Amino acid sequence: MESKEILQLTIELPEGGSDVIIVNEIDEPIDLASSFCKKHNLDMKNLESLTNLIEHNIDLLIEAEKTPEKEKFHLVKQAIVLPSRNRPASPQLIDQAKQVCDALTKVQSRRPTSSAPTQKKYPERDNINRYGIKTPSKAQRVPQRRYYDKLDQYFTLFELLGPNAEGKINPEALTIPALPHSMIKIIAPLIEELKASHKTIGFSDFTQAMDRILSNLEDNTKALLLESNHRKDTTFVASKSGKMTLYERQMLLRAKNEEKLKEKRMLKESEELRECKFTPHIRANNSHR
Repeated sequence: MESKEILQLTIELPEGGSDVIIVNEIDEPIDLASSFCKKHNLDMKNLESLTNLIEHNIDLLIEAEKTPEKEKFHLVKQAIVLPSRNRPASPQLIDQAKQVCDALTKVQSRRPTSSAPTQKKYPERDNINRYGIKTPSKAQRVPQRRYYDKLDQYFTLFELLGPNAEGKINPEALTIPALPHSMIKIIAPLIEELKASHKTIGFSDFTQAMDRILSNLEDNTKALLLESNHRKDTTFVASKSGKMTLYERQMLLRAKNEEKLKEKRMLKESEELRECKFTPHIRANNSHR
């Protein structure tokens, strides 16, 4: 799937050298950070730090989208410096990071007095997407809109199945939604699998399962699955709207990232416990006989 680049993060490595993380619209911070740490043999502390920094920069983009004046947002390249015990950060990266910080603190809404200066300054403004990145034409953004529309529909179905307070579907308390019979027939294999496996799944696992179902459907059935209104009874009201804003999508991705980080921590802790060879030696105290 085609995805537009929204920013670049220049990372200076603790042992010397640097590398770049390229963030696209549909990328997940945890996956980018995990791939980077694996590539450069960085530990779990760096993984969590990188994930938080990527999320923070995406939040800055979201805040820029909320500004009254939709000016071109100059946040394509950023510098992030990982701490090094052996040496300070290079002057080049420090200067780059300082420039980015100054640019962020000075972003203000400017109202042009006429259309002529705006035409001169932003000759291709119509081709600037919501992240401030130039795109050749609107037609090439269609796959991204389809991706987000699909994600919106998955989220609606996920909510209809009755997730718990932690945002997960428990097969023991599964709610069969008030959907048309044709829709129930499509998602029936997933419901049966959940009940048989007694596995609790979050939104990330749910989207993967739905993608597998979608890949085996014919085009007309796919259209039925992805249609915007899944409710059979007009009196039934879902707990959330089917359409998610960019902010809501980011919150979902963040929840998925936290879930993945928690799983990685638990896995690492279990591995450390298995590798632990320490055996306590208890010495009897014979002073009180």
